[in-house]
Amino acid sequence: MMLPTSIRRRRSAPILALFFASATLLAVGTAVLASSSGGSSDGAPTPTSSPSEPKVDEAKALFDRGMQLVKDGNYEGARERFEKAVAKRKNDPDFLNMLAYTQRKTGNLDDAFENYAKALGQRPKFPQAREYLGEAHLQAALLQVEVLRGYGPEGQKELAELSAAFAKAAETLKAEAMGAGTATAVDPKAW
Repeated sequence: MMLPTSIRRRRSAPILALFFASATLLAVGTAVLASSSGGSSDGAPTPTSSPSEPKVDEAKALFDRGMQLVKDGNYEGARERFEKAVAKRKNDPDFLNMLAYTQRKTGNLDDAFENYAKALGQRPKFPQAREYLGEAHLQAALLQVEVLRGYGPEGQKELAELSAAFAKAAETLKAEAMGAGTATAVDPKAW
């Protein structure tokens, strides 16, 4: 049975109004959602960060991977990660210190000394960097021992003097460690 046209119009008017209202809400909701999720009106994504998604710190991720490689004894791989991390965060003393550490471990003492200086320039009271810098100086001194040995008889006198300086340094450290009270601050001019 067919309803009269006036009744059909009255029945369909609320349905059409509901349809148009739903379509309008859907369009507005989609636009709001697109703008809040990184979309733009032209459909191209725009970079935004969601409060629920933590922003990835690429420099820190590289640093953390480098630290794991150090623990694994892969100093070359770690050095590469630390170089990339320092490129992203040039003045981070922790990054500079570990870059210098791996440079030293891979035999690049000149760059290691430079990066220890940068790290200590950023954080002068940095015990780990001071320790590693001291170890770098010992490594450099031991390299000089090998060079002097390579000179044969011509380098024997200097090798003996350098060995005596090592012995004096060891005695100073031993006296300080034993609490003998005889050790004083190291005078660099006395060497």
